[in-house]
Amino acid sequence: MTTLSYASLSLRAQLESLVADITYQEGGRPPVCIISDLFFGWAVDVAKAFSTRNYGFTTCGAYGTLAHLSLWLHLPHRGTESSKFVVPGFPERCLFDKSRLVVMIREADGEDMWSRFLQSQFELSLSSSGWLCNMSEEFEPLGAAALRNLVKLPVWTIGPLLPDAIVRDDDSSGSLNFISEHRPEKPLGITLERCIEFFDAQPPGFVVYVCFGSQNTITIKTQHL
Repeated sequence: MTTLSYASLSLRAQLESLVADITYQEGGRPPVCIISDLFFGWAVDVAKAFSTRNYGFTTCGAYGTLAHLSLWLHLPHRGTESSKFVVPGFPERCLFDKSRLVVMIREADGEDMWSRFLQSQFELSLSSSGWLCNMSEEFEPLGAAALRNLVKLPVWTIGPLLPDAIVRDDDSSGSLNFISEHRPEKPLGITLERCIEFFDAQPPGFVVYVCFGSQNTITIKTQHL
């Protein structure tokens, strides 16, 4: 992942060439804006070179974005001997635990490869015109407010994003079939319809939603906890 991330820096020249071609074809008018993942912070400078705007896009929710961003930019766990620590952007009552951090963050010191890459890209993204976040305001009102307060930028909630086939399908069973048919590598031990019936029958506050992202999996040990 480190090699792949650093290799992404070489995409800048190709993006500059693409935007130049678009600008030329449009009679000197650059694109209205460039939307880029936060890992591609260098796209901000490309947008500025063409006098257009850049908007950062974060694929996870507000809480996850806030935690990931603040941990890497500030490395707050390095400044304390305690196992519990406060992360900038979160209320002081929300303590993080060093033992729960992934190894790459726990061992980061600001000079390691991940720190140098992520800090530079995140700092560039903080100079964009605003951010787009893959979550809904109703789902994470406190997280959205905290994220805006930390980044000091407009943050628009545009999610959760779903495949077009699901958005176009008014029949819930059809949507569920779409999901199961396109994830054959993960056979279901119970029907999705039965899962939804079970969750709908529970009292408010019963369900905890956890998203592990596309780069992570749940280990057998975790499943048994």
